[in-house]
Amino acid sequence: MFAKVKFTDGETRTYAKVWRIKIVGDFIVIRRMGRRSVTVPGREIRWVQLGKEKRIDQKDFVKGVTL
Repeated sequence: MFAKVKFTDGETRTYAKVWRIKIVGDFIVIRRMGRRSVTVPGREIRWVQLGKEKRIDQKDFVKGVTL
C-alpha cells in the first residue's frame, strides 16, 4: 500500500510499502515493510490517505484520516 501525507506547510509526501498507520500519543507512526518506520508529530500533518496505487486520487483511496 501507499500512504500519501499532506503536511501543514503544504508539502505532500508519498511513502511506499506501508502496512500500518498508528497514532501513538501526539505522533503518527507509518510502519513500512522491510524499511524504517516514519514518525511525524501529529501537529505537522493535515491529512493521511492510504491507497493501493502510487497515484492516489480522492476517489481511489482506501482510508482517509483528517487531523
